[in-house]
Amino acid sequence: MRYLPVFFEALCSLDAPRARIVANVRAKLFQDGITPLPFARTVPELRNLLETMRQGGQTPGLFVVNSHGAENMLAELDEIIADCPAFFFRHKLVWVKEETGVLKTIYGVTQRLGKLRPRLTVTRRYNPLNSEQIARRSARQIASFARYGDFRSLEDQLKPEHSGFYRTA
Repeated sequence: MRYLPVFFEALCSLDAPRARIVANVRAKLFQDGITPLPFARTVPELRNLLETMRQGGQTPGLFVVNSHGAENMLAELDEIIADCPAFFFRHKLVWVKEETGVLKTIYGVTQRLGKLRPRLTVTRRYNPLNSEQIARRSARQIASFARYGDFRSLEDQLKPEHSGFYRTA
């Protein structure tokens, strides 16, 4: 694999199985015979993983990050990722209560992602209802990127339909 993806999913996402989209993507890639799939759950663990990769002569080609539960780590992750392309999963709520804490979290993630340094970036939104479909499609796209290094393979391409609406490929 020429462009090795490195996966990051925060520890607190263990509480919600449908929020663990990075683990689902890794499982689908593993089923397709794609390895290695380096994975970390904390920033120190990610630093150790990257150091081990450097010692083995490998460099990351893509960082795949679930921002759910990692909101407060995004600044540190931004430093670690540097100029490497990034694929962010962003959890979106199906409904929102009128609670200040929930709204602060939603807007906080948007603001933090917007403040990251410029790099090739894809942000994919998911929720518990579509996480399986998003994981499947993302796994195909990440596998293609890992083989060929073409960042356009990570972007959803819109195709016009006869109705005049667009659908994703």
